Amino acid sequence: MALMRATIGEAIGLTGGTDEIDLLRRKIDGLNRKMVSLINESVESGEGIESHEAEFKELSDTIELLQGRIQKLEEALASDQVNDSRILQLQQIIADRASKKMEYDDTIVHQMIECVKVYPDGRLDIIFGGGYLIEERLEKES
Repeated sequence: MALMRATIGEAIGLTGGTDEIDLLRRKIDGLNRKMVSLINESVESGEGIESHEAEFKELSDTIELLQGRIQKLEEALASDQVNDSRILQLQQIIADRASKKMEYDDTIVHQMIECVKVYPDGRLDIIFGGGYLIEERLEKES
């Protein structure tokens, strides 16, 4: 089940980016500390903040970019949680059906397969939920 969950998650592109978010937040903290250090340096030297304006601008722009990346990762994680929940539902359905190995149940097929396209040349396109496609060929009996 764990392997199936990981495989399905990989197939639908789950990000799992909490580590990256933590790293980006630590970078932002470091940049904020550097900015405070520059302010303190400017005050102590009597130069004024204007002397480091370009550095402040660069630090501020970098922080803004990192915060934008964090926001995108958090949105992706929220979406992943919905997909992860769906994977758990699919696993539960499969586990529930495991005891009925010899019985065909059309409901599980309807839950997994989105569409089947049949072409005149004997080709079949089976489209599963999430857009996964399998092509098959029907061969004529002699």
